[in-house]
Amino acid sequence: MPVSSDQYKKLMSVLEERRADALRRQEEAFDEVVKRSPIFAEMESAIAVDHAERVKALLRGDEMLEDRLLSQIEDLREQQRVILAGLGYEKDYLEVHYTCPLCHDTGYKDGRKCRCLRALEAELLYDASNIREVLEKENFGTFDMKWFDRTRRDPATGRTPYENMTENHRKALDMATDFVPGRKNLLFMGGAGTGKTFLSNCIAAEVIRQGFSVIYYPAATLFDRLADSAFGRSADEREQIFGCDLLIIDDLGTEVNNSFVNSQLFQCINERKMRKRSTVISTNLDMNQLRDTYSERVSSRLLEGYDICRFFNPDIRMLKRQLTPGR
Repeated sequence: MPVSSDQYKKLMSVLEERRADALRRQEEAFDEVVKRSPIFAEMESAIAVDHAERVKALLRGDEMLEDRLLSQIEDLREQQRVILAGLGYEKDYLEVHYTCPLCHDTGYKDGRKCRCLRALEAELLYDASNIREVLEKENFGTFDMKWFDRTRRDPATGRTPYENMTENHRKALDMATDFVPGRKNLLFMGGAGTGKTFLSNCIAAEVIRQGFSVIYYPAATLFDRLADSAFGRSADEREQIFGCDLLIIDDLGTEVNNSFVNSQLFQCINERKMRKRSTVISTNLDMNQLRDTYSERVSSRLLEGYDICRFFNPDIRMLKRQLTPGR
């Protein structure tokens, strides 16, 4: 579960309040209609009586009576619809209008978490991750290709930064637009200021919009959190890291490296693969440096399970500062 047990209880309380509020609104709507047309309440009582008698007929196996009662109920319902229309109400005015029509505010549909519950989880985790404000500024809607060089070609690939980023943007958009946990993992490799973090945030914003849980951590913070959980100080957070639909690890390679970090990185990558969860990792290191820094088994997992996107471009942050004096 991507949230702690206490957090889960709070989210379920939110859904219970939504459900209770929907039922309260239905009662108020019914009272309003009855005030304008008292016969409506008499019809509702007659329908309730017919329903009870129909159940008895069903238990006795009296199909003729059951059919007759069903016909009476349908006639009364039609009369009610005529009354509602005459009073100027929509035909579904007296139905229960849940916040989520898929699960009727229970949080579950067909035995699985509904998107509304996942969205609440994401909201909670988003606040905890402290990146909501960032994603309001960095998303696919604000992504601007003008910062990528269209002339200089990379000698290794023959592509311009613009052509390269167009391809990276496509891969990111493809992953995020119809997100399926575990379907894709991305490894962003390139120098500082080339757009890796911005594109990671674009993915996060779109995936959260669809109601999936996302956790973002700079690498140094991630390993601090994993250290806390490994020594029993925050077991729930470890479960969140391993279980969230999308984990974003930013700036891998900037943390203090040691044997504990190596083992935790491998465990994180491996555990999320087994759970069929998606991960986006950004790093300034190339593949040889990743292998030398972490281990052959870590680089092997990344090569076999991640789509590698290389970034090369003049530092965008520097370009922006040059074009916006005083910033």
